[in-house]
Amino acid sequence: MARAELYLVQSSKGRQGVRQISAVNDEKRLALDLAEMRNLALSMGADDAAILGPDDIVLDPDSSGGADAVKTYTSAHWPIGYPNDSVADAVRAFSSAVFFRLKTPADMPDHGQGLITEPGYRKLYEKLNFITTQVESSAFYKGYQLTLGFGAGNCRAIYCHKEKRCMAVIKGRTCRHPYKARPSAIAMGLDVESMAKALGWEFWNEETGPLLAGIIFVD
Repeated sequence: MARAELYLVQSSKGRQGVRQISAVNDEKRLALDLAEMRNLALSMGADDAAILGPDDIVLDPDSSGGADAVKTYTSAHWPIGYPNDSVADAVRAFSSAVFFRLKTPADMPDHGQGLITEPGYRKLYEKLNFITTQVESSAFYKGYQLTLGFGAGNCRAIYCHKEKRCMAVIKGRTCRHPYKARPSAIAMGLDVESMAKALGWEFWNEETGPLLAGIIFVD
């Protein structure tokens, strides 16, 4: 069997098994896999998680990347250099998504795509992006090779805040954290606040601060 026809999945014993990729979408299998991915996000510490369909995705073409976006604080993922219509077309190509969030302290500011000076807040962004990459990886090993995950915050502010420049934007250099860093969902033009409100998720109140959400597109 050709390597391209195979993908790895976690077996019930925790070891990797092999499942043949079907040429036809299996809706029942997809539903089960999405439920597993949602549960994975929750088991890793997400406070809320939901499975979304294409009609649940809200785009914001005027998104600036957050309240305190700093376009001079550049990284490989900020500012996003893709046309808004290209992002919209890419997102609409997916049939499903796993959307999750972490509750934040009520006094936490909205860092947007700028600096994160408080280590405790930075840890929350690290946790959110870690969950994003783990769910993304889980989807990939289930055979959804085009899985696409978006996190929150500027990856440079999260992982390379001590660096003078993002290594990935320097000619001949590469990202220091390619398996951790992901573009921000907000910076990619997703209206995560509207999507969260539609699910009844509350933020910016006496108990929680800004919305900190990640999303993994699956098809």
